[in-house]
Amino acid sequence: MKEKLKEICVSLGTAIHDAMAKMDVSAIKIILVLTADGKLAGTVTDGDVRRTMLAGIRLEQPVDDILA
Repeated sequence: MKEKLKEICVSLGTAIHDAMAKMDVSAIKIILVLTADGKLAGTVTDGDVRRTMLAGIRLEQPVDDILA
């Protein structure tokens, strides 16, 4: 179970593009964004990423900018 959770987790500061890649590999449409001490900071879904792209936000930006 822990390994499955690690597959869908990224840290604050991770580029949106890298979070998207992790989402694609895991085949789960949500990523959990964690603080440095491992606490949940928020989530990013495939819908959040689509809205980000439509809004013209660069995929190099950190996921922090689009946390839900």
